[in-house]
Amino acid sequence: MFALNTQYVDSNPLVLRDVLWDSYHIIDGFMAYNDPHFERAEAILSAFAVFSLPSFKESWNSPDYQERFERIWSLIKQGV
Repeated sequence: MFALNTQYVDSNPLVLRDVLWDSYHIIDGFMAYNDPHFERAEAILSAFAVFSLPSFKESWNSPDYQERFERIWSLIKQGV
């Protein structure tokens, strides 16, 4: 059952976002962002997944993708 649940969550970015909501809250607190929508915390976790996992390809067509991409890029551009 765990493997099936993991496969479902891993292949559905919107479901994964819901699963990670508590993690966004923790990251937001740790980083002292005080961001009510946890956008920067979500960008931190997305930076590791959105560009490398095929299951996220559907999220590239989301209406807010440009904003999310810019937040992710702002995290990594200084290191490039």
